[in-house]
Amino acid sequence: MITNDHLQLLSVAETAELLGLSLNSMYMLLNTDPSFPAIRIGKKWVIQENRIPEWITQQMTKKNVDKN
Repeated sequence: MITNDHLQLLSVAETAELLGLSLNSMYMLLNTDPSFPAIRIGKKWVIQENRIPEWITQQMTKKNVDKN
């Protein structure tokens, strides 16, 4: 984890563990969902930890809207 006062960046493995996903599923998510709070720096993905809860909320809201 990379951290400073305002920003905490997680690795793909750390994020997969946090979300309960396999590494393959995590990479699939990174490559298919542009709304996921991650950026690619060279060949490495980094994920902004403090934006993950907001992304989850958006996904839940989107799922509920799609149901109706």
